[in-house]
Amino acid sequence: MAFQNPAEREMNDLKANVVFGNFSYVGAMKKVSTQAFNGALKLGQPNRQESFSHVLGGSFLTNNNGPLIQETWANLTYTGQLKLSEEYLLSGGIGVGVISMNNQGNTSTTNNSASAFDMNLGIVLYSKKMRAGFAINQITSPELRPIIATYTASSNYLAYGSYSFQLNPTYSLTPFVYYRIHSNGVRNELALQAIGAFKDLFQLGLGYHHEQGMMGYVGVKTKTRFTKATGIGMSYFAPFSNSPVIQIPSLELTLNVGI
Repeated sequence: MAFQNPAEREMNDLKANVVFGNFSYVGAMKKVSTQAFNGALKLGQPNRQESFSHVLGGSFLTNNNGPLIQETWANLTYTGQLKLSEEYLLSGGIGVGVISMNNQGNTSTTNNSASAFDMNLGIVLYSKKMRAGFAINQITSPELRPIIATYTASSNYLAYGSYSFQLNPTYSLTPFVYYRIHSNGVRNELALQAIGAFKDLFQLGLGYHHEQGMMGYVGVKTKTRFTKATGIGMSYFAPFSNSPVIQIPSLELTLNVGI
């Protein structure tokens, strides 16, 4: 979620996500993939004497929408974390950077790439069990013109929440809800997900994306001599055959390292 909300910075960490599309597709739908990298460094820890801390971070994401079109986001983020009580933290963040688009197959114009300023804002309230967040992405609705037509990266509004239920000393269950509103009239997005965990080491999840498809997730967490926590995850998205928007099957690999 750190790629969509600049307030999602909790610790010194590095995260990498790679999403592979279905390479059996041909033409405009082949070679669809996403690579995303995220890093954060906390400057000071909230404690009884110090109730406010700062986190600096950066995000880089690139979408290969087929063999011809590539979209890239690069952001620097600042997050402030306020300790409300022994249990709750309030986090607010801002991200500024660049969004760019490159059309690698167009020959009708020499203007095959374009860039524009991008800005995102977010807020998160969280504790050990719950999380509630809200973010506004692409606030400036940047316009890009890599070809003759103008592409507008319209602003969107994201709200989400989760709560973890400790079923017994061994197992926990965390339901998650996610809703995004697009300002340009594009169909809004609703996703529901539940993740079960065994001793916070092994995770198994199932998700439903309204009118789009289903997702399965499996992950493991461990600690090493050099890291506080290392998480490895894999998810697979299977689209509905009657989805009103274009979707393809995809596999996502995630690596998260706390330092």
